[in-house]
Amino acid sequence: MSKVHIPVTILRLRSVTSRTGLSKSSIYAMVRLGKFPAQVSLGAGARAVGWVESHVDQWLENLTVKTVRDELQQSDIRMVLGPIKVDGHTMMGVCMRMAS
Repeated sequence: MSKVHIPVTILRLRSVTSRTGLSKSSIYAMVRLGKFPAQVSLGAGARAVGWVESHVDQWLENLTVKTVRDELQQSDIRMVLGPIKVDGHTMMGVCMRMAS
């Protein structure tokens, strides 16, 4: 019996932030809360991590603004509307921060 190999694409943090529009700190905060797919280690004892592309894509497919807002209201994260920088351009956007 032969095994079927299903290729898995790993996204690094820069790709995850670009795809989701979330900041690094928001991603890690949401991972801790179980609201975002957890990162995977890219080697034994390695500090490098990545995210399984299909897990991030599934999270995005299930995402609605209301869902994120409702989940975040139950946590220590708050959404903030303000200027954000994307690829060197400043624009209005939503970012997340830990409540103080």
